[in-house]
Amino acid sequence: MGGGIYNSYFAEDGTYEDASGGGNYEITEDGVCYPDTDYGCYAAEINGNQLEWFKDGESVGTGMIEEGNTLQ
Repeated sequence: MGGGIYNSYFAEDGTYEDASGGGNYEITEDGVCYPDTDYGCYAAEINGNQLEWFKDGESVGTGMIEEGNTLQ
């Protein structure tokens, strides 16, 4: 997100990891939320394996959904 290449992994136990570290996430009616951070919530529009992230109703990035942890 933010115009560059970005990878993140969302585990079934409610944790995520990315290049800057990781933490906890929750799925709510607002989308993917990152409690106890300044990130807030992001809605996602998914079409097959294509993903578009939205913050406050505006597109903030696109990506591709892959299986497994691509960070390892």
